[in-house]
Amino acid sequence: MTFYPVRSTTCDSLATPGLIAAPYSKTAIQDKAKHVANANNMNKMPEANGFPTAPGSPDDYDKTHHVSFPILPPLGKPPTRNAVLEHQCPPVGEWTKGQTKSTTLYAAWALIVSHMTKSKRVVFGVTDWQHRPAKLGDAAGAELLAMPVYIDTDGHQSVQDYLEYVQSQQNRLGFSDLEGVREPGSDTQSRLAFSALLSIQPEKGASMESSPCQGTSEEQPSWSTGMALTLTIHFGIDHTDITASFDSTIISDWTMKHLCRQLAFALHQLQVSSAVDSISMITIATPDELEHIWNWNGAVQTPVERCVHHIIQECAASQPAAPAICAWDGELSYGQLDRLAMGLSGQLSGLGVRRGHVVPLCFEKSMWAVVAMLGVLQTGAAFVLFDPSLPEGRLLALARQVKANVIVSGDLERQLSSRLAPNVMALGKFVSQSLYDQPASPAISSSPSDVMYIAFTSGSTGVPKGAIITHRNLASALHYQQDSLRRTPSSRTYDFCSYTFDVSICNIFSTLAAGGCVCVPSEQQRQNSLVESIASLKANTIDLTPSVARILSPEQVPSIETIVFGGETLYPKDVARWWGKVNIINLYGPCECTPNSTINGSPTSIEDATHLGKGLGLLTWIVDVDDHNVLLPMGCIGELLLEGPIVGQGYLDDPEKTAAAFIENPLWLLEGTPHHPGRPGRLYKTGDLVRLDKDGCLTFIGRKDSQVKVRGQRVELGEVEHALLSCDFVDDAVVVLQHDDKQGARMVAFVTIHDQTSIREKTFI
Repeated sequence: MTFYPVRSTTCDSLATPGLIAAPYSKTAIQDKAKHVANANNMNKMPEANGFPTAPGSPDDYDKTHHVSFPILPPLGKPPTRNAVLEHQCPPVGEWTKGQTKSTTLYAAWALIVSHMTKSKRVVFGVTDWQHRPAKLGDAAGAELLAMPVYIDTDGHQSVQDYLEYVQSQQNRLGFSDLEGVREPGSDTQSRLAFSALLSIQPEKGASMESSPCQGTSEEQPSWSTGMALTLTIHFGIDHTDITASFDSTIISDWTMKHLCRQLAFALHQLQVSSAVDSISMITIATPDELEHIWNWNGAVQTPVERCVHHIIQECAASQPAAPAICAWDGELSYGQLDRLAMGLSGQLSGLGVRRGHVVPLCFEKSMWAVVAMLGVLQTGAAFVLFDPSLPEGRLLALARQVKANVIVSGDLERQLSSRLAPNVMALGKFVSQSLYDQPASPAISSSPSDVMYIAFTSGSTGVPKGAIITHRNLASALHYQQDSLRRTPSSRTYDFCSYTFDVSICNIFSTLAAGGCVCVPSEQQRQNSLVESIASLKANTIDLTPSVARILSPEQVPSIETIVFGGETLYPKDVARWWGKVNIINLYGPCECTPNSTINGSPTSIEDATHLGKGLGLLTWIVDVDDHNVLLPMGCIGELLLEGPIVGQGYLDDPEKTAAAFIENPLWLLEGTPHHPGRPGRLYKTGDLVRLDKDGCLTFIGRKDSQVKVRGQRVELGEVEHALLSCDFVDDAVVVLQHDDKQGARMVAFVTIHDQTSIREKTFI
């Protein structure tokens, strides 16, 4: 890894030649970091301080691209096995074609590791006491008896072919395999390149005199040094005993219990499967685990059949004098907001805006942006938010995608908007009276199934994708999520987020639906006077990314009662400074499924606050990264799928991408379980890797496309960022992946530090 220390000016901004980040935008930092990483032509740079670069493509070498489980923390201490768990399962028999019991065990464990690491190429250690060289003796160099087994789990293999392959790998075991087992450059005290060891003991009743493993599991024999997990197996006539000795800081007790059950279940399936069955049919999710998941996800939430602007109109009718908007450019009560929106609706109808149209709204931060949203919705049309700071070419492309005929803008954006669409309705203080005087238009017959807004997200081809959200989608989200978001009539929500992001839509409508007040700063205040504008607007609720929150402290913003984190991975360090002083909420949501999908609204500890929480208004499922027809159990890392009434309608005019991301009727959903009948369903594939914990909460791991390997170990870029942020002298960190034809992939870390004069690269390593 290459490090670029950057002098810390503000905690969310990386300032270095060629790397100028937009204020408060970690996404911009990442984009710029990637640009600098490639522009600097780092493949020509010498190795820094002797640290080697990453190896080349996977085809360049073999064993270094096999992955071990458990994956050790990037900057953690050597593991220490401090916990023991015993499990008993049915006996393991010999296969008729000559495969041994140990073969079946290795084959089953390889499938477990493959699922846990999301890798088809796995490695783990085994001990072979009976075949050790005589010259070693019983007491000498027992550590050398830990030999690596390299297994490729190809889902297209038959069970018979797979077992024969594992048997052949087992037969190849020899002490020549030990060469290179340790990590490059390691000394005799360093850990082995694999982190788990399987030790098969003589069957009960056989002589144990020559086994160096006899004794208690707590003795930590020398051969297990550096192991996070050892599994000692006793094959018996009536049953098989599994003793797990593990580091509970790396593998929780709960996870270890499930691993033992999954291993037993995989052993059973390998024995009862037909020889011609594919190993892709072997599942590690036990029946009990599937029942547990279905207990949480048995029934899909009922959709809320309402239009969102009708919800806001009801609030206006019940409290017309209550403050709805407090902005730098004016204040509006609920009654005034409703009247202005109604007047705008009438003028837009006069310009030909009809139900089913899409109207772009081009505004800097302003109270008029909120008026425009409601005014468009009252015509029956949908809106899309344009940020005027984006390049004009991009805005023009978006306007063409939605076939814009009318744009609503602020006074400052009138000229820009006139180049994007034939008709412009510019709002400001000089037109407010005309909106008040506009005769009331006949009520438009809107439907909950009508499109409410379109949120554009980046596309892999460079063409933005427009995610379609209906009134039913957002009305359902508001209904199921308001309590967890802590929105009440006393909420004064600071509207920090740029209109480019759909989070702004959530902040505005969740606050108005609760009868609260939306506090709108100017662009200058938002970027340069954050603390002062929070105070002047008397905001008590704010939604920030963790990287932005790092420039604030509770002491600077005493009016804040609730802080909402989203958009980036939340680390304990980010939570700690706010813990016990404000309400902390952590949320997650792709724009394809309304702004929020999961919410952690009542964390019980700093560590708990970093989790994503549970789905609200939808159900969460975790499936195999390569096959969404395979449902994964709790504890496994897989792709998150979302099901329920807040799942959006797909992408604008893009049926191919819609069909790829919004799937219907996966096999496990149709099949159900013995206690939960299957059902048809439509789900969104998020592309995000998560893990389901024992309480039903989700832990974010990373994106499907952000995984890299370091010496065979699969590593998330987010995990490396997390490790860097754990250093006291680091303010912020961004890790990107740079590709080079000659040297393959290289991780590059950009960090902001307090005092770079005293920091060397080895400090981070």
